[in-house]
Amino acid sequence: MEIIRYLAPSGVNWYFVFPCPNAEGLALFQENESRAAAQREKVAKLVADLQDPLRAELLRLLNQHRKIDAIHRYQQAAGVDLTEAVQVIQSLIPLK
Repeated sequence: MEIIRYLAPSGVNWYFVFPCPNAEGLALFQENESRAAAQREKVAKLVADLQDPLRAELLRLLNQHRKIDAIHRYQQAAGVDLTEAVQVIQSLIPLK
């Protein structure tokens, strides 16, 4: 979670301004959180469903510090977009 601080000048002084979200802002935040949770679930399923020999090939590329090659290889093999491919490979990194 990020906190954005706004500064507002008043004469020679500066003040922190903490905006209060309205109902529309809260709805947008909740919608984005819901989308992010769905994306995390999808990526977790893609990682769980990843089978050899592709899994072994991706881990080998990661061990060789060829992360970009692993991303492109997974994207090509799975037919997913670049964002999902990056997230899957990122999820594999702790497994290597």
